Amino acid sequence: MTRRFIVWDTIRTEHGQGSWCIDGGMVKVVTPYGHKAAQIGGLPPHFLARLLVKELRYEHGPDAA
Repeated sequence: MTRRFIVWDTIRTEHGQGSWCIDGGMVKVVTPYGHKAAQIGGLPPHFLARLLVKELRYEHGPDAA
C-alpha cells in the first residue's frame, strides 16, 4: 500500500487567510470561517484557492472580521 502525502500551503488575501492543498484533483481550503473544496478545472489551483477563501468570507457576511 502506498501512502499519499498532502502538502498544505498558507494563503493570505484581502479576504482573509487560511490553508489550501490539492488532493485528488480537488483544491481544498480551510479558513477560520470554515472549509470548502472545488474541482480543478480551467483556473490555476492557487487562483481557485483565493476564490474559495473569498467565498467563505462572504458566506459569513461582508463585514465578518
